[in-house]
Amino acid sequence: MNKEKIAKLPQSIYLNKEFRTKLFSKAYDKSGSLRGIAIDMGYPGRPGLNGVARDMWLGKRSIGKHKVEYLLKLTGISLEEFTANIITKDKSVETENWTQAYTDYKLKEEQKNRK
Repeated sequence: MNKEKIAKLPQSIYLNKEFRTKLFSKAYDKSGSLRGIAIDMGYPGRPGLNGVARDMWLGKRSIGKHKVEYLLKLTGISLEEFTANIITKDKSVETENWTQAYTDYKLKEEQKNRK
């Protein structure tokens, strides 16, 4: 069922900044590195792979629809939540620093869990 829905997505996908941070932060937690994210997304292991994941996280590069299924499996995020956060390229806001975005996301999650 998801494969049919994914096939209907745009070729190049941009996500709103807050959701993109959530998605890639969860992927980072599972994979342990930017390179790990790229490998888990199905990219062949080669030098410079961390740049692919980093640029998607920052919003400088779109996410190809053929990589969506890998990301959803890795993060446990539903296709419905993912598609609800798709935006057009012109509405995409880049993140300046992925490590700061990750740290901020983790702090927010910790605060949420304390309540």
